[in-house]
Amino acid sequence: FTGPNGVQFASAFALTIPRARRLRGAAGGQPAIVPSQQNVWVDAVRKGRGSLMPGTDRYEIQGLLGPAANNLLYGIGTPMTLQKQNFQGTRDAYIFDVRTSRYVKVNSMNYA
Repeated sequence: FTGPNGVQFASAFALTIPRARRLRGAAGGQPAIVPSQQNVWVDAVRKGRGSLMPGTDRYEIQGLLGPAANNLLYGIGTPMTLQKQNFQGTRDAYIFDVRTSRYVKVNSMNYA
């Protein structure tokens, strides 16, 4: 993904975007096309403050062909800053003890 200022980001895995859906128009009206979306976590290709993005921006996707390609398929990214990220989880860390077949709580996420 390339931001408006040229900063590049990459996903760690391949991604498949679901197809857009076509909804029937009301009584002879035009059908509506409902675009799809897929959330993906990306990392900056180059580390450092130069890769920070303070606002929500539109990102181009490399490798698309044709003049309208980036008008039809693109990424929208929220601010990419050094602020603490929201996560759905716990601050606790565990390791698996193979001798006892149990999880053991540890102090640091860096250790786990």
